[in-house]
Amino acid sequence: MKIGYFCNSTNWGNKKTYNQILEEIREIASYCDQNDWDSIWFTEHHFSHEGMDAHCQSLAEDADAKKKTWRAYMSTTKEDARDRIGSGPWHNFHGELIATDLQDLHEGNEDITRENSFTELGTKHPGIAEEPATIHDMLTGSGADGRLTVEQEGIGGIAEHKTGKPATCNDWTGGKGRARVGHFDSQHGEGGTIWNSAHYSLGCNQKDIERNASIGLFYCFAAD
Repeated sequence: MKIGYFCNSTNWGNKKTYNQILEEIREIASYCDQNDWDSIWFTEHHFSHEGMDAHCQSLAEDADAKKKTWRAYMSTTKEDARDRIGSGPWHNFHGELIATDLQDLHEGNEDITRENSFTELGTKHPGIAEEPATIHDMLTGSGADGRLTVEQEGIGGIAEHKTGKPATCNDWTGGKGRARVGHFDSQHGEGGTIWNSAHYSLGCNQKDIERNASIGLFYCFAAD
């Protein structure tokens, strides 16, 4: 007989830090090893509510920015993206001001563009018409106001289905449906190019997400 441990590392209410979760997992893995268990396996949290924040925090630690609390800008049926990220102000990797507060961020913001959008390491992903291939879609599940949006008639030439269901890929757990995405290289609110709400994904699995200028990226904001 073989014995394994199924580890579901949850963080309800975001009360634990990324390091606390990691330390708990290490203790569990150590226990399994000391008692000659055969395996340990985990749920996939790259899309769940605790996983998206933990990923942001992990990236921040790698970039030596762990003193702040980092949150993913992603709406769910329980919480709007705009309510997850604090009150501002927010700056990009180089310290350039992106928005002073929530109103500035969501009402006609023209400061999230190809020119001033960077990764946590100060690098760039290719935007529209850039080589090797455009990957500018950012998962948000949100409308232009930063609140949860549903699947409805779309823009940008992409076929849409008016289902009325939340455009969050089942609160970022995958399955059927679609996600609302924005473009980090927003062209100042022109048709289909809003930074947080441009169009819908072609599905919720990784293959469908990658079919339309995406690799499953999302925004991380400092909430404090």
